[in-house]
Amino acid sequence: MAKISKSKTTTPAKGNGGKVTQPKAVAAPKTIAAPKAVAAPKKDAPKAAAKAAAATAPAAAPVETRETRDAIARRAFEYFQARGCQPGHELEDWLMAEREILARQPRQ
Repeated sequence: MAKISKSKTTTPAKGNGGKVTQPKAVAAPKTIAAPKAVAAPKKDAPKAAAKAAAATAPAAAPVETRETRDAIARRAFEYFQARGCQPGHELEDWLMAEREILARQPRQ
């Protein structure tokens, strides 16, 4: 039977002088705290949530259709032409045209 060596090296490896070392110990993962308890909802919670949503919600926005987008694109192109076809203001032109076109549409 062959004798087993108790050295740290096993087989030669390239780049470290022919020695293979044991891998370093890895730290144990940190524990994760348990989630905090959540308070039970109040009876009037749905009503309060609806009021809060209504208070923060903007007025009914106009519906944007293909025709609306086309109208905005045409108006933005007119702004581009009025500036002498100078590039670099595409977003500004689009937003101005969008405000103008959407302001004309009736609210729903």
